[in-house]
Amino acid sequence: MGSLIAEHLEKVLIIALVFPVAALLVLMIHELAHYVAARILGARIDHVSVGYGREVRRWEDRHKTVWSLRAFPLGGHVQLAGRDDMGGEGTCFADKPLWQRMAIVLVAPAVNFVLPFFLLFPFLLLVGLPSMPPVLVGVEPGEVADRAGLQPGDKFVEIEGVPVRRYEQVAEFTRPVEERELDIVMERDGERFRISVTPSYLAYVSSRGQEKEIRRLGIVARHQPFRLRAVERVGGVDVENNPDLARTLIREQLGRPLMLGFRSEDRQVHDFLVIPGVEANEGLFDPDHKYYDSFFAGSLTDNFYLELTPAEAFWEAWKETRRMLAGILGVPFQLFPIDDENVGPETVVSTETSLLKSAIFRFLYMAAMVSVVMGMVNLVPFPGLDGHQVLLGLSEAVVGAKRTELIKARLTVVALGAFYLFVLTWNVPDIATYLHVKIEQTGELLDDFSNDFSRE
Repeated sequence: MGSLIAEHLEKVLIIALVFPVAALLVLMIHELAHYVAARILGARIDHVSVGYGREVRRWEDRHKTVWSLRAFPLGGHVQLAGRDDMGGEGTCFADKPLWQRMAIVLVAPAVNFVLPFFLLFPFLLLVGLPSMPPVLVGVEPGEVADRAGLQPGDKFVEIEGVPVRRYEQVAEFTRPVEERELDIVMERDGERFRISVTPSYLAYVSSRGQEKEIRRLGIVARHQPFRLRAVERVGGVDVENNPDLARTLIREQLGRPLMLGFRSEDRQVHDFLVIPGVEANEGLFDPDHKYYDSFFAGSLTDNFYLELTPAEAFWEAWKETRRMLAGILGVPFQLFPIDDENVGPETVVSTETSLLKSAIFRFLYMAAMVSVVMGMVNLVPFPGLDGHQVLLGLSEAVVGAKRTELIKARLTVVALGAFYLFVLTWNVPDIATYLHVKIEQTGELLDDFSNDFSRE
C-alpha cells in the first residue's frame, strides 16, 4: 500500500510541476498567434503583458506598443486597440474589415489545434515512437489466439502482408468492428509460421459505464508491471484483495506456465496463460524493491522507442494529432463518463529506460493536450474568449451591422444556453447506463466491506 501511495504522489507531483510550465508555453504561443496576425493585418496593439501580478519592467517598442514583464510568469495577454469597439483611426481592431477581425481572432485557436503536430514531430523524428513490443504475454484459453495455437512469447511478424514492428499495429488491425479474417505471420523460437484468424466480437458496458463494441484475439501484450491487486485468480486460487497470497503463488511458478485471472474492462474475470520471467520478477523477493507489490507477466519489462524515417515520423505525428483532436473535441459528447482512452498517449516508456526521453515526451504530450483544450475552450461563446468575438462576427455577417451592448448580451446568453442544452441533450442517453454501473460498483464495495467486517 505504501508503494501505491508513493506512486500516486509521484504522479501528482509530476503533474503539479509540469502542467504550469506546459500551460504557460501554450498560452504564450496562443497570444503570440494573435500578436503576429494583428501585426500582419495592420491592427494596432496597445499592450502586451507577459505574466501576471506586479509589474517588474515596462518598455515601449517602435510600434508604440507597451510591453510589460510581470512577477508571475503564468501567462500573458495581447491587448488590441479597439478590441472592445472603442474606435480609432483605421488601425483599431473594431475598424478592420470583418474577415480581418475574424482572422486575428481565429488564428490562435487554429494554432492550438495544429501545435500538437509540431510538438510531437521533432521528438518522433529524433528519439522515436513510444511502442509496445509485438510479443504475446498471455493467451486466453478457448479464445481466438488459443484456438490458433498461439503461446506466450510468440511474436507478431506480419499482418495482411504488412510488417509488424510494434504491437499497436495489431490493435489497429483488430479495431474495426466489422468481421474480417486476418492473415498473420508469427515467430516462435526463431521459426516463422502462418495463421488465419477472425477476431471475436464483444459488446459490453465498461467499468466506467461506457457502452463499447470491440474485436479481440484473446491475448495480453502488456510488458509493464501489473499490480498484484489487479489479479483475481492465480492458478485457479482466488486471491482477490489478497496481494500477499498472489505474490507467493506467482513466485512459486516463475519461469513456468501459470494461469492468471484479471478483471477486464467488461467487468468479467478472464484467465490468461502466462509465463512470468524469473529475472523480470526479482523484485517479488525484496520488500524494499519498487516492484514488490507488482509483477511482470512475461520476460520483458518495458516498452521501447521505435526509430522512424522522416516520412514515418511525419505520418505518426499527424495520426497522433488527429487522434488527440478527435478525443478532446469529442469530450462534450461523452461526459458520462469521459473516455480517457481517447485523450491520453497510446503508449509510454518507463522512466527507468530513459528518464530524459520519458520526461520530454510526457511534457510535450501534456503541452499538446493543453493546447487542444485551450483551443476548444476559447471557442466557447463566453465573454472574454475568442468564441465570443466569433459569435459577434457571425451575427454581424448575417445582419450586416454591429450589435448594441444589449443585443450582444442577449445574443451571448442565447448562444451559451443553446450550447449547454445541446451538450446536455447529447449526453442524456449515457446518464442511465453510467449511473447503473456506479450503483452496482457501490453495492459491490458495500458487500466487500460487510464481508470483511463480519470476518473480523
